[in-house]
This record gives sequence, C-alpha cells and structure tokens, in this order.
Amino acid sequence: MQAVLGEELGAVGHVIAADSGLYAGRRLGLAVDLLIGDLDSVDEADLADASFEIDRHPRAKDQTDIALALDPAERFQSAAELRAALEDVLSAAGFSDVETFIASGNVIFRSGSGDTAALEARIEKALQASLGYPVTAFIRRAGELDTIARHEPFAADGTPGILHVGFLRAAVTAAAEKKSRPPRR
Repeated sequence: MQAVLGEELGAVGHVIAADSGLYAGRRLGLAVDLLIGDLDSVDEADLADASFEIDRHPRAKDQTDIALALDPAERFQSAAELRAALEDVLSAAGFSDVETFIASGNVIFRSGSGDTAALEARIEKALQASLGYPVTAFIRRAGELDTIARHEPFAADGTPGILHVGFLRAAVTAAAEKKSRPPRR
C-alpha cells in the first residue's frame, strides 16, 4: 500500500511538507520541495544537508504548520479559484447547495442519497475526471460534526484552549499510527 501511495503521490508537481510531514514524505519515497513550519518535530540533523527549501517559522505563531503549508501551495492557483473549481465539479456531479468551507478542501453540500459509500465514490470519480489523478474523499454528516464541535475533552480541568480536529476516512491501525510518529529525540 505504501509503495502504491508513493507512486500515486510521486506524480504531483510539488511536494510541500509541514514539519514532521518530512518523515511521511520520505517513507513514501517523495522528494520534498519545501519544508515549512516551526520544525519542532524535525531533527536538526535531518536538515543539515537538505536538498529542499526550508521555511522555518517561530514556535509562537498565529498559524498552524498545515496552514503555513497551504500558503505556498496557493501560489499555483488562488484559493478563490480552487474553491470555485471544486464547487463547480461537485455541482456538475449532481450535488446541490455546494459550498466550500475555507481553503481546506472541505465541502458542504446536499444530496438526496443516504448511501455514504456511494456518495464518496461519486465525489472521487468527479474529482479524478477533473484533476486527472485519484483523490480520496470521505463524508462526515452534519450530526457527526455537531457532536464533535460540542465535545470538550479538556473541560474537566477548566483549561480553555483551542482543539484542532483532523478527519480520516477510516480508523488508524496500530501499525500505521506507530509508523507515523516522528523519531524520538
């Protein structure tokens, strides 16, 4: 699976790694063009003879490393153009009330179908036809998002804060979780 994923990703024009994404890229055999972020999860020895551009930011910053990585990605096409194109593709695929949510690839839409797997397949087919390469899509329903948004995992200790949530299509296996961890220092 890792070799297949690496081959698929290897066809992209530019590889931008956010912080420890450098290690994920290497595991997939990708040549990173730009490493960006505060680099707090990257071993300095791995930067000594870097063959890629490094854009280091301070740890105390207003943006996450992922948000920082999106900025150079948008140089190739403006965020507004990308959002409009994505909305057009999904509208043409038969979805209604299509609206993108920030420059993240998240899309809000309506569909009369309750078959999540069929909807995901339809979105993937439309995106591949438009982009020329496969894209994995997954759906979270409004009720699921509402539950996540209302959950306060740190409420018991009274500490206010910001919680960043990421979504995956399926649960992470223990082996995959272990592989994704950056090396210990």
